[in-house]
Amino acid sequence: MFNNPEHLEAFFTQKRLSTFFNEITLQEDNVEFADVSFSERIQKAVEEQVNFDSDALILRLQKAAKLRFPDAHLSDFSGDNSQNLSVEKINNIATLGWMKYGQNLGLTGKAGTGKTRLGCAIANEAILHGHSVLFYRYSELLRDMEIKEREGLEKLKLFLKKLCRVKVLVIDDWGLSPLTNNQRQLLFELIDLRAEKSSLILTSQYQKDVWYDVFKRDCTTDALMDRIYHCTTEVALEGDNFRRKNAKGDS
Repeated sequence: MFNNPEHLEAFFTQKRLSTFFNEITLQEDNVEFADVSFSERIQKAVEEQVNFDSDALILRLQKAAKLRFPDAHLSDFSGDNSQNLSVEKINNIATLGWMKYGQNLGLTGKAGTGKTRLGCAIANEAILHGHSVLFYRYSELLRDMEIKEREGLEKLKLFLKKLCRVKVLVIDDWGLSPLTNNQRQLLFELIDLRAEKSSLILTSQYQKDVWYDVFKRDCTTDALMDRIYHCTTEVALEGDNFRRKNAKGDS
């Protein structure tokens, strides 16, 4: 099957194992591997391939996430108690235990307290653990769902299916603008499909306790909130305007 090295290389390339092949080739020309056993050489080549695949996966997930702050990381939030973000709280978020059974995070606080950046930092942590993420502004999510609905039921179903495949959906500025009856129904359909299967990161200027009122209570709102409220852990940010502090170079 493999008459020459070129055929062998082409085979490994086709199987997406180029890194494994390159490592084996490098070992043949490296005197440091002269006394290394065959099994150890194979293990080293496998480790190189796994690391390469992991890095490539993370890059793909980061690109697909479309985060507003793609460079945000939890290390940016170094346990600033003035923001109600202790080291213990950050470390607990970083374990991603809140994602179990489709639990959610609600990041609340006044404008400029760093909710969106924190949401992106948490999303990046999920990506580093191999989870798919997608970032959406609340208004743009509603707009896109209505566009797909106007294009036809099948288009809407496909769009909702795409959103449901994502392990973590970040919705920025949750509840910022009033909902029409149609938007409320579309949002309910999305949340209902994702409930207890995948997680949400919601950033909002409104504390969790007033979400019912913000969305104007009716039967659909009650059903929507029932699928969110009880499985969302709130992280309330406090303190100075995060955006203004960074602009001044204070943090």
